[in-house]
Amino acid sequence: MQHGTSLGAGVAGRAAVFWIALSAVGMSLSAAMAATQPGIQIAESDSSNERQPGVGMDPALEAKLDEAAATYKKLATADIDSLVANSDKMLAALQANDIPTARQAWIDARAGYERSEIFTIKFPALDAAIDSWPNSETGFHGIEAKLFTPGAPLPLAEARTLVDKVHTLQKVFNGEPLYAHGVIVGIGGLAFEMGESKAKGGESAISGTSLNDIQHNLEGIERAWNTVFAATMEQKNKGVADRVKKEIAEIRQMVSVASLEQIDSPALEAKAEMLAGSVSDAAVELGWPAPNFTDTDD
Repeated sequence: MQHGTSLGAGVAGRAAVFWIALSAVGMSLSAAMAATQPGIQIAESDSSNERQPGVGMDPALEAKLDEAAATYKKLATADIDSLVANSDKMLAALQANDIPTARQAWIDARAGYERSEIFTIKFPALDAAIDSWPNSETGFHGIEAKLFTPGAPLPLAEARTLVDKVHTLQKVFNGEPLYAHGVIVGIGGLAFEMGESKAKGGESAISGTSLNDIQHNLEGIERAWNTVFAATMEQKNKGVADRVKKEIAEIRQMVSVASLEQIDSPALEAKAEMLAGSVSDAAVELGWPAPNFTDTDD
């Protein structure tokens, strides 16, 4: 395995399938949730699939990490609540023809979602409906295309759909456990995606908030790592822990700029892939199987 130091096709291939593994974390909303929430959109999720102890995985360590993941979930709930509240505010502003307020609410809602992308991949249908990119006519970017384009029709239908989806996400997220294995896979997958696609022209170009997307992604990565894994990795393998900490700090420095154009995209891509590799190494050190980075079609 590469150890976060090789940046060629090997790392890119590994990371491509990392997303496949991440997408497989959840596939169906529990029957109990569907029964107790009539009218809620069925969303794929099965958190039991997140629990993948490796050979020789210490059950006490796994329980400790899962407890830390539960603490992280409590912190992440604030971002989901902000996503919902600001989506509601955006819709209300659009209905009142208050474009400046609607635009700011869109930006604020998106911040909560971008920090949450560690775990939103647990719910692939909802994730696609809320944040499909680049070819989206719905979700955040369907709204963005009209809301931030002078003279375009107001995206009322798109906003209503987004509000429905984020309320569904909130209900499902609140009802699902979050396990440490799913969190570490989400950290590595988001690290790779942050460099691979988001710095190349940006995800939110029409609104001019692509840099914000990257910064909020990094905030989500750093919070998840520090809350769930940092202290334990210091004890298990300080070298890997220091490497993750260093790479996060280096990426933070890269994206602490005034505009997206000031980011060195190739350097960010390389560093983000290194971080994904280091997070993979951390997973192995903790006793899980190595995340599958084997190249497939890419």
